[in-house]
Amino acid sequence: MKAIKYIFLLLCMMLASCTGNWQRWVDASDDEVKIIRYDEVMDDFVSLNSYSALQRLNTEFSLQTSMLIENVLAIGDVQDPGIDRKLRAFYQDSIVQSLYAEVRRQYGDLEPEEEQLTEVFAALKKADTSFVVPCIYAQVCALNESIVISDSVIGVGLDKYLGADFPLYKDYYYSYQRRSMERDQIVPDILFYYLGDLYGAHTSRTLLQRMVTAGKIHWIISHLLKKPLYEEMNFTGERRAWCISHEKQVWNWLKENDMLQTTDWARIREFMDPREYTVFFGTGSSDQLGLWLGGQIVDSYMKHHKKAQWQELLHLHPDTIYQNSGYNP
Repeated sequence: MKAIKYIFLLLCMMLASCTGNWQRWVDASDDEVKIIRYDEVMDDFVSLNSYSALQRLNTEFSLQTSMLIENVLAIGDVQDPGIDRKLRAFYQDSIVQSLYAEVRRQYGDLEPEEEQLTEVFAALKKADTSFVVPCIYAQVCALNESIVISDSVIGVGLDKYLGADFPLYKDYYYSYQRRSMERDQIVPDILFYYLGDLYGAHTSRTLLQRMVTAGKIHWIISHLLKKPLYEEMNFTGERRAWCISHEKQVWNWLKENDMLQTTDWARIREFMDPREYTVFFGTGSSDQLGLWLGGQIVDSYMKHHKKAQWQELLHLHPDTIYQNSGYNP
């Protein structure tokens, strides 16, 4: 019983800490989103060996520091003796320092992203009164996770958004991976992973369900950001042209080969993840064909239900969307 009480007390303390951060990160009116520059606090600790910065990392940003050490960088446990020295040594690495230098150069402020998120979150709160505006912070993740989420706390790795032509990227990533490593992908990525976590990722098991869920989230984001769906899903140029001309062929192939109901993770990734091409359709084919089709299914649903509002999509199960979409390429 004492152990249970201790755990409950610890959870309450963690929640209070997060709530405290929340108040500092969001404008007093609760309308204006502010992205905390955790990366700058870390930079002070690493570059200046600042004790006050270290204190902030371990108290004010204890959740973020724990996630960074244990989950993103995976360099140990936050309670390990000497973990502070290990963390500082990690960030003093020459490659990580070159990433930090470029982040400083490109990201003097995050006002464009804050303005976009403020507008989008206001629309989401209006559409769904239970929607929780997340706490968002920036970090340098050493080319690990672009976006990390813990409940309503989101970390953004700015060093994963330095531009597709950033020289260092060419040593570590293929061209199909680099195409999404642009600054204008920060807001869409935040929205995709957060909305996906809130509205449906847990209900998707089959390839078809994952296709429709991803399509639903992208359709909503395209509406909120006032962008064409294909552009929001990052299908441009040859990829878009290939998908348009082969859509019927791909859809029929998936049905004929019983792929739509597969739960095989390798097969699902073949159709959902970025890659050079889709192996089942050969060199020159587009990748992420499941994502493309999912977007078209949701778009078809909305066209067949002209009185439906985008807000209704938030809570719709992917099976319901597909069965009532009238999709037939």
